Amino acid sequence: MRARGERKEAGSWVKFRLLMWKNFVQQLRHPVQTAAELLLPVLTMSLVLVLRSQIDPEVLETRTYPPIPAHTLNYSVTVLGGMNLTRMSMAFSPENAVLRDVVSSATTKLLLKNMRDQVLPIIEALPIEIPPGLVNSSQVYEIVKLFVDENVVTGYNSSAAMRGIYAEEEATRRVIAGIEFDDSLREITELPLDLSYALRFPERPRLNSFFMTGGRTWRTDNVFPMFEVPGPRFPYSWEGGNDPGYVNEMFIALQHMISSELVSKVAGVNLDFDVHIQRYPHPAYIMDLAKEALQFLFPSFIMISFSYTAINIIRSVTVEKEMQLKETMKIMGLPTWLHWMAWFFKQFIYLLIASVLILVILKVNWFTTEEGFSDYAVFTNTPWTVLFFFLTLYLTCTIFFCFMISGFFSKASTAALFGGVIWFLTYIPAFLLAMDVNMSTSLQAVTCLMLNSAMSYGFQLLLARESTGGMQWGDFMTSPATDS
Repeated sequence: MRARGERKEAGSWVKFRLLMWKNFVQQLRHPVQTAAELLLPVLTMSLVLVLRSQIDPEVLETRTYPPIPAHTLNYSVTVLGGMNLTRMSMAFSPENAVLRDVVSSATTKLLLKNMRDQVLPIIEALPIEIPPGLVNSSQVYEIVKLFVDENVVTGYNSSAAMRGIYAEEEATRRVIAGIEFDDSLREITELPLDLSYALRFPERPRLNSFFMTGGRTWRTDNVFPMFEVPGPRFPYSWEGGNDPGYVNEMFIALQHMISSELVSKVAGVNLDFDVHIQRYPHPAYIMDLAKEALQFLFPSFIMISFSYTAINIIRSVTVEKEMQLKETMKIMGLPTWLHWMAWFFKQFIYLLIASVLILVILKVNWFTTEEGFSDYAVFTNTPWTVLFFFLTLYLTCTIFFCFMISGFFSKASTAALFGGVIWFLTYIPAFLLAMDVNMSTSLQAVTCLMLNSAMSYGFQLLLARESTGGMQWGDFMTSPATDS
């Protein structure tokens, strides 16, 4: 029988409730801070609503494209205008009479076909005098080929020697491309049946290096854009656009003429007919420019929404360490894990309230347009459960991130300062990726360990999927691409 006055030791549940009471009392003693933590997400999401309200979705009909000649340089007029065509050169390797004849013939046919099509930069650049009254096409071909062989085509002894041709800016404006055959073909007297070649263009597409338009790279490492949107790429471009611009940069024309000439000489047949290329038609689709804009802006709004809360969590936890309250509670018998758990659940409840407010703003159908779109929201198609799940994961990681930062500092002001800086720094990889900075897949995977970058990638995928039916629970392992 327990003696009178003997006290029963409080269990973990009682201690946990006591710590939760203490944390909530501290929070409620700062009403302005509490209101700011709840209202800042509402304010930033209201800005998203303003953006959403200014851009209405639009239904676009099936888009078809006419065929264009594979040899045409008509879409390369801008690039040709930035080049020194009076000193035009076509490089190849290795130097060999058979290979020189292939390159000279292909270049001649490319020039003649485009002269026939009235591509003005080509006509004006070639100082070729054709005798008046000469109507025999084979004679014209021989005259032009002689000029090309003597003045345009330049051979190099090896592929290694040719690869340095674009080291200087002047060569970029003069040398159209380099055709690289295998160095083992240096001594051949006839073309083998099995051969390959590579086209060497400048590292940066000329549209970008000359005029700062189009893509900065050839994107040979990408099959699809990182984040696809509904509709065709460059919907108003017959040739497929300028990023990377294989038609505009003359890659397709040169590849077609070299390949045709090789087949013609190996097979012994005349392939002097026009081949056309044509973009695939695209079915009717909904164009929503707001979704494209939000792919880049929405993650930054989310990061800003919880930046104040994150800094306050770091400061509040570090204050207890600075004032020795945590050590005092440990002396009183409160285990460390219970202390952290109480802090986690208190912050999680407040952040959960904020996430519910955000969810309401994002999922309520606020808008209707005159074109027939009714009851659409920021996330019209994605279920609220998916959004809530992702937001909850993000907020949970936010709390643990704040706990981690607080462990490195003993002064609250210092912890809050560095915590805020680190909070924004974790968004930089996602920002760079959105600005088209090249990153390897492994490096992107590493940046996912950074809280706000991972959040940005996730919302970009959610918004990309939103345009094609929304991210459903069964779609987590599928691509948001429209062709997948």
